[in-house]
Amino acid sequence: MPSTYSTNLKIELIPTGAQSGVWGVTTNTNLGTAMEQAIVGTATCITADFTSNVATYTLTDTNASQTARAFCLNVTATLTAAGTVNVPQIQKPYLVFNNSVGGFAVTIRVTGLGGGISIPNGKKVWVYTDGANNVLSALDYLPTLSLGAALPVLSGGTGVTTSTGTGSVVLSTSPTLVTPILGTPTSGTLTNATGLPLTTGVTGTLPTGNGGTGLASYTAGDITYYASGTALTKLPIGTSTYVLTSSGTAPQWSVPSSVTIGTATNLAGGTAGATPYQTGAGATTFLSLGTTNYVLTAGASAPQYVAQSTLSVGTATNLAGGAANRIAYQTGAGATSFAPAPTTSNYVLTWNGTTIDWASVPTVTSAGNLVGGAAGDIVYQSATNVSAFLSDIAVGNALISGGVGVAPSYGKIGLTTHVSGTLPNTNGGTGQSGAFTQYGITYASSTTALATSSAGTSTTVLHGNASGAPTFGAVSLTADVSGTLPIANGGTNSTATPTAGTVPYGTGTALAYTAAGTSGQALLSNGASPPTWGTAGITTGKSIAMAMIFGF
Repeated sequence: MPSTYSTNLKIELIPTGAQSGVWGVTTNTNLGTAMEQAIVGTATCITADFTSNVATYTLTDTNASQTARAFCLNVTATLTAAGTVNVPQIQKPYLVFNNSVGGFAVTIRVTGLGGGISIPNGKKVWVYTDGANNVLSALDYLPTLSLGAALPVLSGGTGVTTSTGTGSVVLSTSPTLVTPILGTPTSGTLTNATGLPLTTGVTGTLPTGNGGTGLASYTAGDITYYASGTALTKLPIGTSTYVLTSSGTAPQWSVPSSVTIGTATNLAGGTAGATPYQTGAGATTFLSLGTTNYVLTAGASAPQYVAQSTLSVGTATNLAGGAANRIAYQTGAGATSFAPAPTTSNYVLTWNGTTIDWASVPTVTSAGNLVGGAAGDIVYQSATNVSAFLSDIAVGNALISGGVGVAPSYGKIGLTTHVSGTLPNTNGGTGQSGAFTQYGITYASSTTALATSSAGTSTTVLHGNASGAPTFGAVSLTADVSGTLPIANGGTNSTATPTAGTVPYGTGTALAYTAAGTSGQALLSNGASPPTWGTAGITTGKSIAMAMIFGF
């Protein structure tokens, strides 16, 4: 009976009475190789074991050394991304060393299943496969733990070996301190604290450099100001009716009569557009801004804004220095002069640089802007001395004349009404102004124009002409055809010319011709060779005669 193998470690199981005389060899291999490898052996997972950063190890029915049976898996392979080591679905512990090159983590898991345990680069981890579903962490609970040195913060410890006080350890983010709420540190910087009682929780005086005043007490009416150092300075309250002024280096209280007030750039109490006026000795008030186009006039006791229509203005019957038909104008502040009376009709009033005078209507040479138009509009004369605008429209339209006395307009170019001349071939035209011949062929009659040939018939073909226009005509078998017509197209596939008395025969690829025979000769078959003329034998002649007489 053959041996069997254990499920997890593939230990060879010898049947009773088997392997007489050699069972000791098998037992030694089981103990010295298989079991020793499973208990203390190390297997190295090398680069050649990995494909796309994944290595898969299996166990077969042999007690010889196998990587998946080893107690320790030392991953030394060079990886280009996070690696995976797949192990068989058996019950077995592993000590895994991630010594891979590349700095990537390695996940150990059961072949065909997800999950697994990720092992950071350079770390060693105990894992255990349960033989059912997955890889489990071999150590997830220790009732007690003693370390030779303090557990560092990066590993979840505190990094210290001693502590004071009792109670729970708090974390760095939003801790809640119960007893005491906050101790009294002898030194240090307090940040992110809330609820600090300023009356009992702090000592000393906060200097100006930290947002304080540097002062520990005040007297009623004191005014603080900065002079120098780390504390503000106090100016005691001044005498009644005194005003606060500056000495140039510090504030001070001064008697009002000693203060010289310059021009006021702003009066308290007014609003935008308001007019100040005196209501009495030492008393000022404001008249609010009036309605648009109202004018400021004197009221019975105060200024006021009134509508112009309510005012009664007297009439000036004459301005000194004027004459009939002359126009008055200001030559300067408080100075009036008169333009001369016009002497010619249709003259306009102009400024000649120094005075106003009459002149003929000037000729306008250019205008910087015409009132009434919009961006893109075109101005045109709609009548004598009357201008109008043609509104801009979409891209692709052209300006088209409306004819004499008619306004222009935008539109598409009519090829039958708006175009003259012949469009040359260099601009996409034909260079031809005449009509085409129906069913004719278009060809270049010159380097700058196209023309059409005469129409052909159903039995003619187009013939080229190197020095003239192409024409339609019948095919000339002597002039228009070259080459040899093959048998498949109804030809002979031969250029041989038959002579009188010759007989055509097939060569297999073409037709050929026999030589001419003489009188009385018969055409004799030579099998696959060409036939020849000759004299038939008597036997042959009798056979021919019998066949002709009896039909066989």
